[in-house]
Amino acid sequence: MDELLESNNPPLDAKHIQLEGVIGEGHWVLAGPQEWITQTWAVLEALLNEERHVNHLIESCKTILHPILMIPEDIIHKIFLTHHFEAIEREGRESLNGQFVLLVLSHVCRDWRRIALLTSWLWPFIMLDFNVYKNEQACQNLLQMYLLWSMIHDITLSIYSEKDLSKSHLTPVLLLSMPWWIYVSMVIPYNWLHAFSTT
Repeated sequence: MDELLESNNPPLDAKHIQLEGVIGEGHWVLAGPQEWITQTWAVLEALLNEERHVNHLIESCKTILHPILMIPEDIIHKIFLTHHFEAIEREGRESLNGQFVLLVLSHVCRDWRRIALLTSWLWPFIMLDFNVYKNEQACQNLLQMYLLWSMIHDITLSIYSEKDLSKSHLTPVLLLSMPWWIYVSMVIPYNWLHAFSTT
């Protein structure tokens, strides 16, 4: 066989017949292993599916039994209340930062989010630093959600900016909430106060 493979010459007639026989017999011999491979692969697929199913079942049970779901709602309210006032007192805390404590707590689980969104007095204390916003569209969406969650409570607003606020997408959203402002703190250049003119 090695000699024939190394040569570019066609085999003699006798060898040709012999090689044709090897090919035919080889196909017949392969039929057995191929059938076993098919059956084995089907068993493996069934076992993998069973493994996935059991793992999903285990994770579902863990989720249902998670200790955070056992906390009574009044305790969750106290947790929000404590962190709410800590966030207000913490100087320079940016409300539209994804790490803002109330946003983080509202993403713990579905129940915590429901409680956070239904507790409207958590949201009317808004602190904005226009200098840090890189994606104003995302911040605009979040600010609109803040104002919606506050359910038209009186709003305490703190603004810091070195930019021209008249060009910001957030300014029109803020102006819509102006009737509910009870306290406003602004650190902005005097020339840009016109951005908050309603006339």
